[in-house]
Amino acid sequence: MVLSPVELAAKVFRDNEGRPPDELGKLQLRLAKWQDHNFGDVPLERVALGVSEEVGELHHAILKHLQAIRGMDDPKVFAEHAGDALADIAIFSMQIATMLCLDYRTLVMSVAEVVMQREWKRNG
Repeated sequence: MVLSPVELAAKVFRDNEGRPPDELGKLQLRLAKWQDHNFGDVPLERVALGVSEEVGELHHAILKHLQAIRGMDDPKVFAEHAGDALADIAIFSMQIATMLCLDYRTLVMSVAEVVMQREWKRNG
């Protein structure tokens, strides 16, 4: 049985030890409803391609910033374009987390803790 984005998001938080969703969790639920309303059941691969496309937009903004062309020499314009791409990456990533029945906030927080335990300077 294939679950809709809304059903998947509800499952994420039902399986979350009964803890009600925080603001980021509420956003994850709202995003699932929006996705379901606008696109229905979307394959994981299609959402993953969205992440790739937005990473490309971020790289494009960085390249044009380094080249100081197309308005990207203005730090405010560059930050706006880069920030938009970063937010879109997070949104697509949140959709993937929902599709995998993962709580996005818990996932990011736990992985960030693991990353911050690494000693890159000492361990090269």
